[in-house]
Amino acid sequence: MINRFLIYNLFFSFIFSVFFYGKINGQPVPSLEENIDFLVTFSRDASATWGDDDHIQIHFLAIPKDYKGNVFISIFDPDIGGKYDQLNGSKFDSFTKFSLYGGEGAYSNEDARNINPKGNYNSGIQLGSKKFGVSTIYDDQWFTFGPINPKEGEFDKALNAYVFKIIAEGLKGNDGNMYRYYISSSDLEFNPIEGMNCFTYEMSFRLKNIKNTVAHFYPFLDSNIIAIKQHNYDYDSEGQIRLTTVIKKSHQMSRSGDGNWATSTHEITPDEQNTTIDIQIISSGKFPNDMVFYLTNQYGKFVPFYSVPIGGVPKYRYKVDIIYAF
Repeated sequence: MINRFLIYNLFFSFIFSVFFYGKINGQPVPSLEENIDFLVTFSRDASATWGDDDHIQIHFLAIPKDYKGNVFISIFDPDIGGKYDQLNGSKFDSFTKFSLYGGEGAYSNEDARNINPKGNYNSGIQLGSKKFGVSTIYDDQWFTFGPINPKEGEFDKALNAYVFKIIAEGLKGNDGNMYRYYISSSDLEFNPIEGMNCFTYEMSFRLKNIKNTVAHFYPFLDSNIIAIKQHNYDYDSEGQIRLTTVIKKSHQMSRSGDGNWATSTHEITPDEQNTTIDIQIISSGKFPNDMVFYLTNQYGKFVPFYSVPIGGVPKYRYKVDIIYAF
């Protein structure tokens, strides 16, 4: 494990500022397409009404089978305190642990794909772990796991990829940790890994605090899905939640209030199967808002959503009726 900012602080500060203005390619999580401000994990003593219902967040990274290089998994602002994080009380006094897993069971174990982590959710072989509290070293900076051999992940035949799992777990305290991940083929440059994708089954996140900003979730619906049920928590009735598919345009979805869940069920037609859909969460920009979102199918099974939408961002197919007069 290395912390590249201890050596390359000025260099990466420049690269980071360039990257988030869209000047270079990269693979952040959340992605540019998702347009989400930060992932958020509150420590275990925080009330769920802050927007984190279980204080644990799990993401999976799928590295293509044919990729032969190294993998570096970086965490931006992993500490608690300073520029971005949510203070509860008179001072920051919380801790977050980030752990990386590969090997057998890292992804295939069903406990790891549960939206309420319990049982053997930390299955697999631990490849690295670090606990962060208040730190001037890591505030507004990076920590990196790597270099990692892709074959240290668990191979999944359906994905044709080696899968890694990264767990963010809120420990002692009640503050909120705002952070982002970044996946690269290098520890010195933000080099994308072609074909790599990141996915999760539940996300705790912060909306951008800008009026009418739209956050996006991109589930891929296979041929077996005929209905979806969206679940959102602690949205504070802030704006709108909408669904767009190739044949639906901005359909309204139920939204939650402060400290409660809201759900709505939506039929999926054959034209929408084997496509990516776009679930849009709109911010009013009135205040920083942290919330939780996940999706299930008609059987109650959790549906993953992807940082990079499979097949691209879905486009609504407009139909134009032309009437000819003779």
